[in-house]
Amino acid sequence: MSETLSAFRRQGMDVDVFALNPSRQKRESKNLDPLCRAHAVAAVNTDVRLLPLATSLVHTPTVPVGGRTLPMSYWLLRFVDKHALNALNQFVDRNGPYDIVHCETLFTVFYGLCLAGNTGQTKVVYRSHNVEWRIQQQLSQEAGINLLERAVRFRLAAQTKIYEERISVLVDAIACISDQDRLWYSNASTQTPVRTMLPGMREYAVQEHERTSASIGFLGSLDWEPNRRGVEWFMQKVWPIIRQHVPNAGFEIAGRGSSAFCESVNIPDGAVCIGEVDSIEEFYGRQALLVSPLFSGSGVRIKLLESFACSKAVVTTSQGADGLHKGAENVCCVADSPEQFAEACIHLLSNQDRRKQLGSAARTYVCEQYSWNTAVDDITNLYRQVLQRL
Repeated sequence: MSETLSAFRRQGMDVDVFALNPSRQKRESKNLDPLCRAHAVAAVNTDVRLLPLATSLVHTPTVPVGGRTLPMSYWLLRFVDKHALNALNQFVDRNGPYDIVHCETLFTVFYGLCLAGNTGQTKVVYRSHNVEWRIQQQLSQEAGINLLERAVRFRLAAQTKIYEERISVLVDAIACISDQDRLWYSNASTQTPVRTMLPGMREYAVQEHERTSASIGFLGSLDWEPNRRGVEWFMQKVWPIIRQHVPNAGFEIAGRGSSAFCESVNIPDGAVCIGEVDSIEEFYGRQALLVSPLFSGSGVRIKLLESFACSKAVVTTSQGADGLHKGAENVCCVADSPEQFAEACIHLLSNQDRRKQLGSAARTYVCEQYSWNTAVDDITNLYRQVLQRL
């Protein structure tokens, strides 16, 4: 999202930002200073509370939006806060009015629709990062989870699906980051314009200073359940096979929430938690290869694209590669079983020429398919289309 704002600024646009600051993913509001004309941040307590969760599973909660009520799952309801809504209205009174409210992710659409209902003129463009109900459904189907968690996630998926279907009719346009997601939203709403708009990716400086030919890295938000599950699977099922064949292999885990994650799981020999990193290029530069072991989610894995942009060889799963634009199968290794995943990693660790070949092809792929200029042109053209429908 910060990269999107930076791209808007580079093209001379003035953008105001109202951001939610969830208790589980707090960020410094000063990070927004160089990215927008004006901004405000509202703290939201998104901690999971068992009693409201249990109650919501039995009786689906509803929220008032523009004179109507919408059913909402507890997974989304955690981001609804009356104080944040009041702060948004005050922010708009000071800095608005606005023709377009651009809502990043499903978790903010409630606020955009409330704002549009109050003004009667503001148009809401929803930037979808995922078809969110699918994530809960996929998590409910993963092996190894207990029956209670399976039932809870299945119920959350059903409730979230209803909400996504309802809001797809109420917003003025939907911008998806993959064709698969666009197809689902297009079927959910035949009246709302739905477009595939690939995310942009800046061209990172290539730094070739691998610390060791046996260094494997993972960089991603470990506040996100699919990432947590994937890294645990890699450490439990894949890493022992790699270490058996490459005893000096190392595994570095980095990203938001990684320190807390590493404190909650058993970290095997050879693996180390780095925490959040100051420089993506520096972290990627010292890795021989990157892994993205995902088994749930939709949209596009932005960290995967970042790895490509840094000219790194990547091993991922079919789900991890799902949503990438055409040609991705030629620039990364895809494997789903522990044995196949480990075999791909072992092969790349022992073959520097193959790593460089994949990394070079990956960078070319990102530069050709995920241009920021194209991404910004696409989204602003959608804005114009929405405004012309007034």
